[in-house]
Amino acid sequence: MSDFTPKPGSGALFKNDFKTADNHPGMKGYVIAHRNIKMGERLELASWKKEGGKGPFMSLKMQDSKPKDAEPNEQRGGNAAPLEDEVPF
Repeated sequence: MSDFTPKPGSGALFKNDFKTADNHPGMKGYVIAHRNIKMGERLELASWKKEGGKGPFMSLKMQDSKPKDAEPNEQRGGNAAPLEDEVPF
């Protein structure tokens, strides 16, 4: 496929050179799980178009879904300082 080597939580989609019918996928690939996955569990995927030795491909990143009611600090990955409720003056 390519010289792309995925890390846990990432993967790639490549052009399907064997597509011969409209119902065949245009791209095929894989993802390397970053942990055990339960059936029916939702995971987030993000993709980027990249160039490789055999042509363009889509690089993928997989991560756990965040609850919609998560605090803004949690949505930024938990690295940001929490917001203070009081104004200091």
